[in-house]
Amino acid sequence: MGACDCIITKAGPGTIAEALIRGIPIFLNDYIPGQEKGNVPYVVGNGAGVFTRSPKERA
Repeated sequence: MGACDCIITKAGPGTIAEALIRGIPIFLNDYIPGQEKGNVPYVVGNGAGVFTRSPKERA
């Protein structure tokens, strides 16, 4: 992740934590219902990334 300008991923907590530590923008495209759903509003609400399931939607 050190060579990335951003990351596109599902809302896994480990990946989100690493991206936050590295300070790179997060593009969330999915989550596992229940265990990862709460990670989406956390990332978006804190301005660390966006959520979309559409590859055509622009952030």
